[in-house]
Amino acid sequence: MKLLSIWAFFLVGLAGCSNEPFDPAGTYRFKSQNKILVLSVNADRSYSIEVKESNSDSYWIRGRWQSEDIKEKTISFSGIIWVGIVPHAGNGFWIAKLDGQPAQICLDGEQLECFHKQ
Repeated sequence: MKLLSIWAFFLVGLAGCSNEPFDPAGTYRFKSQNKILVLSVNADRSYSIEVKESNSDSYWIRGRWQSEDIKEKTISFSGIIWVGIVPHAGNGFWIAKLDGQPAQICLDGEQLECFHKQ
């Protein structure tokens, strides 16, 4: 009976570990040929993207984020629309996956165009 209690405790502990929240908060950087994007994901569930153009112009996009799938580490960002690798403020959502070590958030499924955590 004691062995059964130990196994039950172990299994409950494993189940609890698989649902632990992930923390995407931090600063991520993406660099292309003519611009640098700096994504700041804040613990208060806000985010901002600073878009720095090569001609030294820059603009900001701000919005909110939320966890979509803790197990898959997916996040949705509201208030943003992507046209290729160019972000625009708008009435849209960006669903992204936090992946790898160090953490990265990619714009594509092939993980070629990615923000990398600083």
